[in-house]
Parts: sequence; structure tokens; C-alpha cells
Amino acid sequence: MVELATQRGTRISSERITLYWDSLQDLPMPALVAAFVRARKESTYFPQASDIRGFVEATGDDAIMLAWTAFISHASKTGAYRKLITGDPCAADALLCVFGSWPKFCEECGCVSASAWRERRLQFFAAYRDAARIPRGDEVKVLPGLSAQLGEDVGSSGQIGGANNQKLLHAAQD
Repeated sequence: MVELATQRGTRISSERITLYWDSLQDLPMPALVAAFVRARKESTYFPQASDIRGFVEATGDDAIMLAWTAFISHASKTGAYRKLITGDPCAADALLCVFGSWPKFCEECGCVSASAWRERRLQFFAAYRDAARIPRGDEVKVLPGLSAQLGEDVGSSGQIGGANNQKLLHAAQD
């Protein structure tokens, strides 16, 4: 941070450093360092804390695409039988809005025409944006699989979601 400020001809006080730390301390240190390196390469001014956060976190469209891709990955790897746990409530709400359920998403995944799948993806993106307008905390959502309909508990197919709206896939749990 000090190196970037010097490079941009900006004086920073210890109070300003404290404010930045208070705003950014929830981010992983390697990501934070990478964000300052990126800011040094891409910014023509000394960035605000929110600018640094923007270098770390996915943008809205990035988050939507990451969620969509993660859902497809889980559908192809584990299918509809097991439940899916997501730390991205907007993604869960969008999937339910467009497909109705995790098993229905899995059923349609790869089994509909390319044009129909494109349309479903666009609907998912729009539903995600609508869901993102609702203020939320760190909410975890469970998308029940077919096993729930049969009254069986077989564990989850995995998890989607993590800190800073980054989609992380975890191994299946039995």
C-alpha cells in the first residue's frame, strides 16, 4: 500500500492505513496483496478501499457466471439425487425461480436444445440479478435432491459458495 501510494504521489497517514485495514481485513492476505499489485498496474490514481475490494471480489456478472458454471459442474458430477448446499443465496433463489428445484435443473442440464438452454441461462442471470437486490447476510441454502423426496438422507453432493461471493466446489460428502 505504501509503495503504491509513493508511486502515485499520494501521502498516506497511519489513520488512512487503519481505515483501509478496517475495510479490507476480511479478505485473504494473498488476495489483498494481489489486488494492490493489480492496482499498481491498472490504476492511474491511488485507489479507494472499495476499488481494492473490486480487484478481489467477483463482479456481479462474474458471480452469476461462476454460480451457473458451478451448478452445471455439480449436475454433471453428482446428479440430482443428493442435496446441494450453497453459500450463495442469490444463486439458489435464481435456480429455484427458473427451474423449480435442483433435480429439475439436473434433468434439463444437457438434455434440452442449445437454444432452450441459452434461454434458461438468460432467465437464470435475470433471476440472479433480481435476487441480488434483496439485502442478505451470510446465508446458506440447501437445495434438496431426489433423496429428500424419498425420505432418505445420503449427504450432500457438495457445496457451492464461499467468502466474497467466490464459488468454491467441495468434494462430495457421504
